[in-house]
Amino acid sequence: MKDRVNLPAVWALAFALSLASILVSVAHATDAKITCPAVTTYEDGTAIPAGSAITYAIYGGLKGQTKTKLATSSTCSFTRTNLSVGIQEWYLTATLGLESAPSVIVSKVVDVTAPPPALLTMGPYSYALGGTASAPTMSAVGLVVGGLPCGPETKMVGAAKFCQITRAQTDLIGWPVDKTLATGLWSKVAP
Repeated sequence: MKDRVNLPAVWALAFALSLASILVSVAHATDAKITCPAVTTYEDGTAIPAGSAITYAIYGGLKGQTKTKLATSSTCSFTRTNLSVGIQEWYLTATLGLESAPSVIVSKVVDVTAPPPALLTMGPYSYALGGTASAPTMSAVGLVVGGLPCGPETKMVGAAKFCQITRAQTDLIGWPVDKTLATGLWSKVAP
């Protein structure tokens, strides 16, 4: 049928590859950009005349659910934001007279588990770990400015939480340095 535009295998493959690369490089976990090259032929392979007004539509929803039309555009580029948690799926169609058959379905896993909160130094002291595994202690060995990033390794000593810091974050002038070599440097974690 000459009125129906063709979504060729090359278009479907390019669309799938485009989304696969986006899954790795999406700026926000709940956003996706879906793009495809322009449709250029009818189903019978004849060229679509230059300047023809082709409209693209995106259909989508969660995996296993009915897909609904989300938007239409004169270009094959759609940005979806604030996606729900789960496996989001989309397909595209092109219309020039009649609507084409659907493209391949592409998907994105949306998982918005929150990252752990950043650990910050409390100051003013940096510490070296001492004692034993069952009864650890911390001895002040230098000074550290509060509010510096630390960790991710942490230790609980009594009721206090400590995070590991780097040598560059602490001032050891006038403090015994030998304690810091084997146990690393630590700071109390800011509340």
